[in-house]
Amino acid sequence: MSGAFVLGGLAALGLAVVAGLRGLSRKQGQQHRRTAVAAVAVGLVGVIGGALALPDQPAAIVTASPSLLASPSGASAASPTSAPSQTTVTPNLAEASASAAAEARRDAAAKREAEKKAAAQRAAAKREAEKKAAAQRAAAKREAEKKAAAQRAAAKREAEKKAAAQTAAAAREAERKAAAKDASGGCTPGYSPCLPPASDYDCSGGSGNGPEYVDGLVRVTGSDPYDLDRDGDGLGCDS
Repeated sequence: MSGAFVLGGLAALGLAVVAGLRGLSRKQGQQHRRTAVAAVAVGLVGVIGGALALPDQPAAIVTASPSLLASPSGASAASPTSAPSQTTVTPNLAEASASAAAEARRDAAAKREAEKKAAAQRAAAKREAEKKAAAQRAAAKREAEKKAAAQRAAAKREAEKKAAAQTAAAAREAERKAAAKDASGGCTPGYSPCLPPASDYDCSGGSGNGPEYVDGLVRVTGSDPYDLDRDGDGLGCDS
């Protein structure tokens, strides 16, 4: 109510000022001056009435304050700094929670990446070891096959060489015997009558085992390879 009086008084004062200015500008000062004086009077009354009524307002405010202070929620509502502190703390907690969740997600992603990398390294190492082992086995197999082939080839060459040597020796022996036979005219040199070449001769009816035997006397004129003239008198098989 007092506020209305004050506002009305201020409005009257404003009208008085406007009327006074109009009176000065239009040269009708007598009439407008009266109007301005009346407006000033009304405005002063309104202002004074409102001013007299203003002292009652703090009592109402003071009366209302204990009721606000008495309630538990009133203390936080009446405090001008408590509400901003609540609105500040809640976003901070939410931000901290979101930051912790993001950090946990980053840690989990890093852990998964590390495990994936470690698994890939283990698989690569296993493949490399298997590849190396397979290469070593293949190399060992090739080396064994090469060595066995070389041994077989060497044995074959040795057998062929030995067979060739034996064949050559037999051929040479045959040639020697043929040459000896041709030189003696088919008889063993140093015996008369003719004794064809043989591995051995013994006297017939004696203890010798041949394979060839001499029937009767034989003249020995040479080296007596068959040992028929044992007493050295130039006659074999004479006893």
